[in-house]
Amino acid sequence: MIAVENNLLGIGLYTASEAAFYARIQTRTLNRWLYGDSQGEPVIDPQRGRSVRDVSFLDFVQALAIRAITTGPKPGRIPLPKIREAVEEAKQQYGVPYPFAMEHITFLLGDTVIIRLKDYDYRPLTGTTKGNRLLTEVVEVCKKNLKFGPAGIAEQITAWGSGDQTIIMNPRLRFGEPTFPSYGYTAQTLWESTASEGSIVAASRAYGVPEDVIAAACEYWDHLQGRAAA
Repeated sequence: MIAVENNLLGIGLYTASEAAFYARIQTRTLNRWLYGDSQGEPVIDPQRGRSVRDVSFLDFVQALAIRAITTGPKPGRIPLPKIREAVEEAKQQYGVPYPFAMEHITFLLGDTVIIRLKDYDYRPLTGTTKGNRLLTEVVEVCKKNLKFGPAGIAEQITAWGSGDQTIIMNPRLRFGEPTFPSYGYTAQTLWESTASEGSIVAASRAYGVPEDVIAAACEYWDHLQGRAAA
């Protein structure tokens, strides 16, 4: 799994502040999850290690999952120490280094994190029963917007959808920036175009894309600039 990771995913060139902005969390929150701080240990191991202070696409995807399970409604809300415990258990006991970025691997059952090793073989990663086989129906952690590669590792995420227009993040396309795949422009470029050209109509003409594409870029950027979730 680790051996194919670089070929499958590429490297996302995000600064911590960029990744936090796209994930709608505070930069200090992301840094704590990846590198730790005075308040606690890191939650996950960064793909490129803790000495390199950039954020890969894989790190970003895992941060989205952590945001979902720490800020969502109870009983799905799980504290950071328990998430850290789940990540370590998955890595040490089952050889799964990135459980929150793999297809149909991690699930939630109340406040317990579950891993699926194979069909119908679910094991708790947290709690007093971890390691025991669990036969029950569970709810998958927020992965509906992810696209997975042949090895089952996340390789693309749908960041925003508006009408017929979709913005994706793919580490092989524009270094992972939110992009309109049908037109090749980043969402930021088209959002900024409304200021430089003076209007959505003028930007549409200047960049040769439909007006609803420009509008979707503006909606997405407004969404990103809203209140952070964590």
